[in-house]
Amino acid sequence: MDDAITELRGHHLGPIYDIVINAGADEAKITDEIRKFIDRAGAEGYPAGTVEQTESMLNQLFFNEKSRVRVIYGQDSICHSGCIQNIESQLFDERVPEKVRDRLAFSYARCCKMPFARIDMITLDLFGLKPETLYTREVILKAVNVLHARFGYEKWNDLIWRKLFGTERAKTLSPVE
Repeated sequence: MDDAITELRGHHLGPIYDIVINAGADEAKITDEIRKFIDRAGAEGYPAGTVEQTESMLNQLFFNEKSRVRVIYGQDSICHSGCIQNIESQLFDERVPEKVRDRLAFSYARCCKMPFARIDMITLDLFGLKPETLYTREVILKAVNVLHARFGYEKWNDLIWRKLFGTERAKTLSPVE
């Protein structure tokens, strides 16, 4: 495979963390975890373009030894693959329950539209990474393993929720799904 650079927002590193702690270094398990994540994202209503872009990014990172990641400020290719447009359309769709629209509005205002979103900064701090820096695949995976050693098998959403709000995540109110 070619040497490829993937640009990601900080919080888009979360799925990488969950995949590694569930699969370790076993390629078959990694493939299975990527498939589970992609199936779940599709079932949760993420646009097809977003699901495809995320799957491509995960496969690139895990199965291309030459892949590199630059964590960027602001929106990345996952955001622009239909995710933001999907959120914008749901914000004003009366068929979407008000509780869901409120959660989406929170996410949209506090994350999607902010180049220096708090969730991204906390993620970078947890991973020990610096923004706008190019990292090899090995550095990213090592950062995941260091986090795993610190926090055990805690799921990414629960970990980031606690760091964002200092409390356990309430699934019905979580802006981080």
